[in-house]
Amino acid sequence: SSGYIHRTVSNDSCIYDDNTLRHVEDLLINLKKRRQILKENQRTINEEIEDNKTLGAKLLNIIESNAELSEIEKFKLHINEIDTITSILLKLSSRLAKVENDLSMLSGNNEHTKVNLNKSNNGKKIYINSIMVNN
Repeated sequence: SSGYIHRTVSNDSCIYDDNTLRHVEDLLINLKKRRQILKENQRTINEEIEDNKTLGAKLLNIIESNAELSEIEKFKLHINEIDTITSILLKLSSRLAKVENDLSMLSGNNEHTKVNLNKSNNGKKIYINSIMVNN
């Protein structure tokens, strides 16, 4: 890893001291660890999704065998609405995270842009909170 960084730095005609190279190596190691953790989290989430699908199918079978047709349709409609709301919340959360990341990356020189992003960010937070309170 160190040799690769040193060759890359040398090829770019830049000279960095050993402390900077160590810092870059530490950052790369940290990123690899975070990536591994995220992969493990994704695997766990996928397993939980499959478990929930299985439980949901079992629940639907029980309801279909014991409930009236109108109740079954209401249940299915409710499940579809929950899926839609969850999808919207995930998209909004993703957008909110992007705006927060953009805000953190801006320097003090771009105060006007930062204020505009902050207004957008606050609007999204209020919207997400209102959806969560109403449901």
